[in-house]
Amino acid sequence: MGVRTKYTRHRKGHFIEQFFDVTTDYLLKGIEPITENDTERSDARIFSLIGSVFNFIGLVVAIMIWNKEQTSSSVAVGLILMAVGIMVFVIGQFIGDNKEKASFLFWIVNVWILILMPISCIFNFLQGIKFGHWWTFTPIPQLGNSIVSYALCWGFYLMFCIVVDFLLIKHSKR
Repeated sequence: MGVRTKYTRHRKGHFIEQFFDVTTDYLLKGIEPITENDTERSDARIFSLIGSVFNFIGLVVAIMIWNKEQTSSSVAVGLILMAVGIMVFVIGQFIGDNKEKASFLFWIVNVWILILMPISCIFNFLQGIKFGHWWTFTPIPQLGNSIVSYALCWGFYLMFCIVVDFLLIKHSKR
């Protein structure tokens, strides 16, 4: 009889839960259950993709403004858009899942996008000092007095990006 009484009480409690579609914790303590939607987080890879798009647009817009206006403000516009892209990526690292994969995908692509303008600005500045060539900050290297230094700039850019990608791939395989 004692077993049957416990079973009957359990069934009644179960009936109340089903009838009101709540848990016993909610009925007795007021604690709401965690649903699957509450624990579901955004995928950080989406943020990496959106950030990469902003970075690419920043580079393209900077080059387009430079080609049309020939002003250093083109670099500023590009860098602002790239800063937005990096912020989107960082937000994804804080609130998203798959952070390691997202970080790998972001940096393997964006090293090529993000490093071009700084290298170009440094190259154009050094070329102006070394060769007495007029210089300005531009989103891409400008051919000045020396085609050799221009080729060295592109060579440095390519080698830097390849080495960083190689290191990223090597680190990800550990």
